[in-house]
Amino acid sequence: LENFAGTKAPATVPSRTYLGDKFVSDLPDIFIIDDTDNEEVRKVIDQYNPEKWVVCETGGKLYNKGGNLYKLLMLWKVSCQSAIDSLMEAHPHISQVVWGLGWIFSDNAEASCKPVQGGHALLLNPVDKEGKLSFSLSSKFDRKKLMALAKHEIAHTVEEYHNESYAGILTDIDVHFDEKEVFRKMKDMLAEGN
Repeated sequence: LENFAGTKAPATVPSRTYLGDKFVSDLPDIFIIDDTDNEEVRKVIDQYNPEKWVVCETGGKLYNKGGNLYKLLMLWKVSCQSAIDSLMEAHPHISQVVWGLGWIFSDNAEASCKPVQGGHALLLNPVDKEGKLSFSLSSKFDRKKLMALAKHEIAHTVEEYHNESYAGILTDIDVHFDEKEVFRKMKDMLAEGN
């Protein structure tokens, strides 16, 4: 190959992508709710399906396709579990909260708590209006936002509407929520890899 100046261009190595086994095999069922009319968002929804998260090889390098999405989901899980623990500490009569994780793709909701048979689906909207990931794994601000969204949605497991009862529950969760400890748990989770 020669470029326009007559010098040889470096040979290109064809990039072959190899899709292997799922890299996450121990995830429970993940809820995926399509509540958007935005076609840019609809184009990316399938990427958030854990069935598509596999070990890949391209250009001689191995990586986890969906690895960052898995990590975001686990940060959401840490946030939700911590908010549930805070709720139960504030209200000892609540002995159990049955819940599952997932995504919601919505034009106006950053997160949602949807009733499902026997419990609640705690759903995070991971994308912006252009369909791009709206959270950075390394951003302290984004981790704090995950915590705030989780507290908000966990309060909805007890009170559906934004009223005085809801406000009281949210305050109770916030009082018992140890943000420093949750940051530590998030850091530990990210350090584990996967």
